[in-house]
Amino acid sequence: MKKIGHGDHKLGTRMNGFPFIEETENFVTGDGSVIYMIDSEETPEQIKRDSPQAKIVFALRNPAERAWSDYRFLFHNYKKWEIPFRDAIEKTMPEITKCFSKHLNGIENDDKGIEMFYQKSCINTKSDPAVLIRKGLYFYPVLHWINTFGKENVFVVDSEDLKLRPQQTFQKIYKFIGLCPTKIVKLKEENVTGKSEIPDNMKIDKGTYEKMQIFFEPYNKKLYELIGRDLGWETSSFFAS
Repeated sequence: MKKIGHGDHKLGTRMNGFPFIEETENFVTGDGSVIYMIDSEETPEQIKRDSPQAKIVFALRNPAERAWSDYRFLFHNYKKWEIPFRDAIEKTMPEITKCFSKHLNGIENDDKGIEMFYQKSCINTKSDPAVLIRKGLYFYPVLHWINTFGKENVFVVDSEDLKLRPQQTFQKIYKFIGLCPTKIVKLKEENVTGKSEIPDNMKIDKGTYEKMQIFFEPYNKKLYELIGRDLGWETSSFFAS
């Protein structure tokens, strides 16, 4: 049940949306969120205490394209902050690289990498207030959730598969969470960023896109190894926006 409520004043609404289900009852309820994954290191453990049998599904997108989409969604803020997309990205990537280089080079272990991700100590919110780059370092939060729930209870799909192969992809998700196969008639797009008038000097450009692709590659490769699937994001070409 997506966006059933947010905030303490809607606690009753949320509780009503997630009724207590006995283990013997044949029911499944769900929650969808864009912040659980990255918000706090404590989130998966809190969910596990409440729902130890939970199944976790991540729908991930090419992080370079995700960053641009996020910028477009938050453009009214970036316009106010007077931060072009290029500046938000290119001033942040060297700082992120410095923070995680020891982990990527095998000097620090995965636990340290996860700690660095959630501590946010190396994130310069002055140059990138909405942390567009950090949100795309999927390896660390996915690994953290796997460590908490077990690999058998965490499933990762490419959001592109949901768009191009919805029937096939949803059948895999249904099987993973223990539901019977169900034909998908029509998927309704949600959280789609509408067109916004972004000046050319604040838009993404090919050079910045290619720099992001190079930057994200080692993090993507670690994710691919973790989930046992190459999502091929490095082969994506610059898109007109």
